[in-house]
Amino acid sequence: MPVQTRSSTRKTHLSAPHAAGLPPSPTRRTPPPPRNTPPPRKPPRPRTQKPSTNTRPPSSPSSPTSTLQHHLLTTLTHTTSLRHTLASLTARLTSAEHNLALTKQHLRDATTQARESKRIICRYLELSMADIPPCKSLALPMDVYADESCGRLADAVREGEESVREMRGLVEGVKRKVAEGGREVGRLRRMVRMEKEKEDRKRVGEGRGKTGAKAKGRGRGKTGAKGRKRGA
Repeated sequence: MPVQTRSSTRKTHLSAPHAAGLPPSPTRRTPPPPRNTPPPRKPPRPRTQKPSTNTRPPSSPSSPTSTLQHHLLTTLTHTTSLRHTLASLTARLTSAEHNLALTKQHLRDATTQARESKRIICRYLELSMADIPPCKSLALPMDVYADESCGRLADAVREGEESVREMRGLVEGVKRKVAEGGREVGRLRRMVRMEKEKEDRKRVGEGRGKTGAKAKGRGRGKTGAKGRKRGA
């Protein structure tokens, strides 16, 4: 057993109260207190959509009458557009024919003036030059006596006639289409009327069937009640 001396006793006595006031050794640190972490949140529940009370029933397929009416409206619109086109083409054709008539009249006037010029020139040649036979001067072509306006007018007449011919073809084609559209409109109107009559007859028949079924049910109920009363 070790001998306890005075110095060791004093050291122990002094170190005991001093050690009580010192902080704990760094090797013996206490763990930090747990932090106040919030509990994990639960995932939100998916919202179930409530069925709407004002849901519309699925649209029923179009009836034959509505389909025919749609075709009728489309054909009528197309035919009306063709009629407007025909009116415009007819007005243009009338204007082109009027311009062509004026051009032809100008050409006739220019040709008459050229003939008069030829007659005057030939007469002058006959009077001034006796050695030139009249037949030679009269046999010259009309282009010699006509000016440039006659040639331009003749070209304008040819172009006008070609344009009028093309426009007449267009007008005739549109007229045929308008006539076909009118016949188709009449046919579709008759079909719509017949289909409406069919639907009306069907509706009346269904109404009569329901009325008859109700009357039969009422009659059977009364008869059964009477039978039960009599039996009682």
